[in-house]
Amino acid sequence: MQTKFMNQSEQSIGIFTTDVNLKIRSWDSWLTAVTGLSLETVRGTSLLEIFPDLEHRGFRTYFQQVLTIGNIEKLLPPIYSYLIPCVPRTHSKRFEYMQQRVTIAPLREHETIVGMIVTIEDLTPQLEWERELSELSEQLKSGEVSQRLRAVQSLATQTEEWKDTEQLLEALGDENWRVRQVAVNSLAQKRNVDAVAILVGKIRNQHQDISVLNSALKVLAQLKGDIIGPLTELLQLPDEDLRGYVVLALGEQSDRRAIPALMDMLNDSNQNVRYNAIEALGKLRAIEAVDVLANITESGDFFLAFPALDALKKIGDPSVLPRIIRLLEDELLQEPAIEVLGQLGDTTVAVSLAQLLNTQSTLTLTLAKAIATLYHRYEELFNEGEQIVHLVQPVITEQGLRHLLAALNYPKEEELHALTLILGWLTGEAVEQALTQLLGKATVQTEVVRALVRQGPRIVQLLIEQLALDDLEIRLATITALERLGDKRAVPALTQILLTADNPKLIIGIANALTRIGDPQAFEVLLDFLGHPNTAVRQATIAALNALNPPAMAPRVITLLQDDNPYLRESAVKIIGYIGGYPNGLELLLTACQDANEKVRQAAIESLPYVDSEAQILSTLVTALQTDVPKIRAAAARALADIDGEQAVTYLCQALQDPEAWVRYFAARALSQHHNAPCGHQLIQLAQYDEAEQVCIAAVETLGALGEVQAIALLKRLTQLASEELAIAALSALGKIHHPAALSPLIIALHSLAPARYMEAISAVAQHRNLEAVTALQEIALLEGDLLRTEAAIAALKQIATPEAISAIITVAAHPSKRSVCIKALSQLDESQIEWLARGLTHEQIAIRAATVETLVRLNHPQAFQHLLAALSDPEASVRLAVVVALGRVKEPGVATSAVSKLAAEDVNLAVQRAAKNFLKQAVTTENEGRL
Repeated sequence: MQTKFMNQSEQSIGIFTTDVNLKIRSWDSWLTAVTGLSLETVRGTSLLEIFPDLEHRGFRTYFQQVLTIGNIEKLLPPIYSYLIPCVPRTHSKRFEYMQQRVTIAPLREHETIVGMIVTIEDLTPQLEWERELSELSEQLKSGEVSQRLRAVQSLATQTEEWKDTEQLLEALGDENWRVRQVAVNSLAQKRNVDAVAILVGKIRNQHQDISVLNSALKVLAQLKGDIIGPLTELLQLPDEDLRGYVVLALGEQSDRRAIPALMDMLNDSNQNVRYNAIEALGKLRAIEAVDVLANITESGDFFLAFPALDALKKIGDPSVLPRIIRLLEDELLQEPAIEVLGQLGDTTVAVSLAQLLNTQSTLTLTLAKAIATLYHRYEELFNEGEQIVHLVQPVITEQGLRHLLAALNYPKEEELHALTLILGWLTGEAVEQALTQLLGKATVQTEVVRALVRQGPRIVQLLIEQLALDDLEIRLATITALERLGDKRAVPALTQILLTADNPKLIIGIANALTRIGDPQAFEVLLDFLGHPNTAVRQATIAALNALNPPAMAPRVITLLQDDNPYLRESAVKIIGYIGGYPNGLELLLTACQDANEKVRQAAIESLPYVDSEAQILSTLVTALQTDVPKIRAAAARALADIDGEQAVTYLCQALQDPEAWVRYFAARALSQHHNAPCGHQLIQLAQYDEAEQVCIAAVETLGALGEVQAIALLKRLTQLASEELAIAALSALGKIHHPAALSPLIIALHSLAPARYMEAISAVAQHRNLEAVTALQEIALLEGDLLRTEAAIAALKQIATPEAISAIITVAAHPSKRSVCIKALSQLDESQIEWLARGLTHEQIAIRAATVETLVRLNHPQAFQHLLAALSDPEASVRLAVVVALGRVKEPGVATSAVSKLAAEDVNLAVQRAAKNFLKQAVTTENEGRL
């Protein structure tokens, strides 16, 4: 909002004229509004007759001087508060009458004064604000924190302009962090005309005050516009602390234009400034600085080597791997070097790390985490984690295994995950014993089960022994492992447990395992659980029996339909419905629809659509829909979703009026499966007025599924409701209605503060797939400070996958903090989109060209490979470097030998030359291994 005195869009000036006798000749509409006197009322009447107090307030003197001498008189508060008494147009706490700036000038015809022209300007809001500002300034000096906090909060609501912000700027140095925070947030939201210059001046003059400096830098970080230039100028000042803080601020800007200045600061005379510059370059993922940072790691300056390694890890350029590997010999830098190798490493690094694992027991946990990180990265990027397994597995010796097993005694959770993963790659009795003992660790049970399954059939007997333990969680994890192994040797032990099991979780786990193993010998034991009182147990048993389906099952199931136990009858009905093909199956289900038990009837009704005889079952479903109890009516509505034809639609439309909410709900949901259902008006009425929210939601969802354009206005209103579930349903529906009017409320919702709403809005916008949708999603992806929203927007752009959407992701990839998620999304595109993607290699921004290189290598496609070869001639050294490193990761790097050899011999950049020579060595090694 504007300052109070600028917030009035209406006219704030009035004009009137008089003759030489002070009789009014003209009187404008503003004066009519503020005085209540019309032109007809005042015309021809003396000003002194209308406002007699002008005489004794001394105004006649000014009138005479204007009329006789020709003076121009200007009268201002506070000496002359007003000419015409009238109340302020906006409420004023301080003034009874409108405060006026008055100008009285002669009115001439040729050279003769024939009257006067009077201009009145309303100054009340401005003076009100000035008084308010003065009072707030005094409050900001109070010794009471609460009073200062109220004052700064009040100032924060007054203006969006960088005018009259002196008090807020002063509050940046307040001793209380809450006061400073309000000032920072307020200043960051204001229109930033001259804001950078003002704040830089504040920093220049008051940087010795740490509170002022930190607060001003925070405001700068949140302002839009170019702040790199002004901040860079501050780097020339002699104050070392100031340079250090400015370097940190440049690192927070996500603006690559700061990189040259930051690289210059690596030569600063102050070590702390150099330290901060290293950190900032890491945050910006400055690939241009890789070589210099690698030099720092080798310099022997350990104070700077640690942040340099961390920066190299963030930048993610694997060309430095050979130099980092050499650091494994340095005891002081071993640990951070290992972490970098885990983050950036390739197959050659895996071997080096595994070898070190055999000799350095004190580094076991660090090495395990690095190897696990390397595995997960290869699995995620290339779906080739097994490459790491095949390299590490033969290298780890008995000594290395002992180190891993000993480390199990004191790991943290993250380290335990890594240890479990690597142990799963190894074999032997000690490994198997260790893994089975880890079954009791709830935090790593998933990894343990995966590792045990990797051991193969030899682990089955050891797992069977674990079933005898009393610990339920261990038994459940063991059952999961046996399920995945699918070995029939486990069936007797599992069925034996079922004979006495009474814990539903245990029964369900065994039933799921028997479903996967598929051994008919479990049939008889499973049958006993069809009548279990626990619904989940019965459902798991039904699934297991359906998977087995031995010849003996059909007659046994038919017999169960006559059992007194309603659970058994219900289960039998579900089996008949799921499997189908039973003799007289339709007749059996139709008979069950008349069962005295509701659950049995419900199961039968829901099973009818699976029988290929719609004409015969329609009448049964309609009868149930119209005459049975609410649960059965709801079941019939669900079943009618799968029955084609106008009749089914007609009955579902009628069911929208059912007195039971859940029947209306399922009827509305069922109509979403009938794409030509003529019930849009009914659904709109339900969405607006039904008293049950779940019915409103179902109606909204179906309106979307049916593409009801007439519902857009309603859906737009619903997106703004307090009810999150209904608002989300409306957003989803708008995504399915492909009409221009449906997109605008979705774009607004992209900026919602509620994660569930903006996530649904992102998904819905993606379904529109047009240029407007792409532009909106790109803007969201570029937002800082909300990783969840950014990742969702990029995923949505990948889903759209038009040339415009791909271009948008490439553009976002220029931002260091978003590069990895963009590359991951782009690398999941298919080969038909490679040409669109390759356009990023010609982008003017270096970061985008480098990101495109990284993406193309991940696609692992000949067409992408050809584009990489072409990019070896890029004019920017960092891009050529990225291409060489990327080519080293293709399965047959030798085919690029000729092109890379030229760079190794001729490239003007030493880092490119070094990377090219490393590539050639690797290509030779790979070729020799292939011959062996």
